[in-house]
Amino acid sequence: MTYETIRVQFQDRVCFLQINRPDANNTINSQLVAECHQVLSACEESATIIVLSGSPEVFCFGADFKGIASTINKFHEQDGGPLYDLWLRLATGPYVTISHVRGKANAGALSLIDTTGDHQVHQRYRLNFPKDDRVAVMPSLQSLSLIESAAFSRC
Repeated sequence: MTYETIRVQFQDRVCFLQINRPDANNTINSQLVAECHQVLSACEESATIIVLSGSPEVFCFGADFKGIASTINKFHEQDGGPLYDLWLRLATGPYVTISHVRGKANAGALSLIDTTGDHQVHQRYRLNFPKDDRVAVMPSLQSLSLIESAAFSRC
């Protein structure tokens, strides 16, 4: 199957799922969420491990706010349910999930990483929080274990 926002490779019972939106800093949009749900459905039958990654430069830069702004009008609200469901499936699915983090990870990406059971954080990473504290508080609270594991990987 071909996808527009992710690359997928199965090797035995391991699924390598790579976020692939280089022109948008690997930000999360509704299409990426839908494509990930399709892959996770296939993984329920055929994979025991999912390795989630981005590019060497950018793991994921959080939500695609430019994309969200271009689709919202006064009669339409964004539905966060599919993204929450994706996080839930990554955290509780019948497979082990691992985040392979290289490059930058921003805001909502930290929550995505934190839903996985294990984190492989390279020494060349950068965790970013937005300047707006209302947006930064939740990812920072949810990602204490990620920050701790990242700190120990640099020692």
